[in-house]
Amino acid sequence: MRSFALAAALGCLLPGVVHAATYKDLELWTLITLADLSLVLLVIGFVLHLAQAYYDRTLADFRLRLSGENWGLVFLAVRDGSLFLAFALGLLFINPDIMADIKLAVPFMPLGTVLLGWALVVKLAADIRENGRVAALFLALLSGALLLQFFGYTFVMEAAPDEWPVGQTGFWVALRGMRSNANPDLAMVTFYVCFPLLLVTLAALFVVGSRRLVRTEPVRRKP
Repeated sequence: MRSFALAAALGCLLPGVVHAATYKDLELWTLITLADLSLVLLVIGFVLHLAQAYYDRTLADFRLRLSGENWGLVFLAVRDGSLFLAFALGLLFINPDIMADIKLAVPFMPLGTVLLGWALVVKLAADIRENGRVAALFLALLSGALLLQFFGYTFVMEAAPDEWPVGQTGFWVALRGMRSNANPDLAMVTFYVCFPLLLVTLAALFVVGSRRLVRTEPVRRKP
C-alpha cells in the first residue's frame, strides 16, 4: 500500500520518470514471459513427437474419415507449430541488449535454440517417418535442445537464491554466475558463437523451405 501511494505521488510530481520506469518493467516482464513461453512450446512439441504412435492408434479408432482428418490436422498443427514458434521466440533472445536486461542462461538457452533450428532443418529436408536414421537424428537434436534449455532454465535462470543456505554453496554460486545479466563476458562470447550459427541455420531453413514451397507437378504432355 505504501509503495502504491509512493508511486502515485511520484506519478504526480515526476510523470515522465514513473512512465519510463513502468515501461521498462513491462518490457522486462514481457521478455521473461516470452522466454518461459518458448520453453513451454518446446516441451509441447517434444512430447507430441514422442506421442506419434499414440496418435496413429487413436486416429485408427475414428469411424468417420472427416473426424480423423480434423484430429490429424489439429495434432500436426500443434506438434510442429509449437517447435517453429519456440525457435522464433528463441531468436529474439540472441541479442546483447536483451541479454543485459534479463537473466538468460548462457550458453544453454542460445545453444538450445541453435540445436532446435538444426532439428527443424532436418525435419523439413526429409520425411522423418520414412527414414529411421533421419528420425533418430531429428530426435537427437530435439532432445539436445530441450535438455540444454531445460537445464539452463532450472539450474541457472531459476537457481537456488543466495538467501537460502544451500544457495551460498559454490555449485549454485557458479550457476547463478552464468546468467547473462550477471556475466557480460560469457554473454558476449555466447552471442559471437551462436549468432553466426543461427544465420547459417536460417539460411538452411530458407533454402529447404523454399524447395518445398516451389515444388511443381510435372507438366503432362498431350498424347
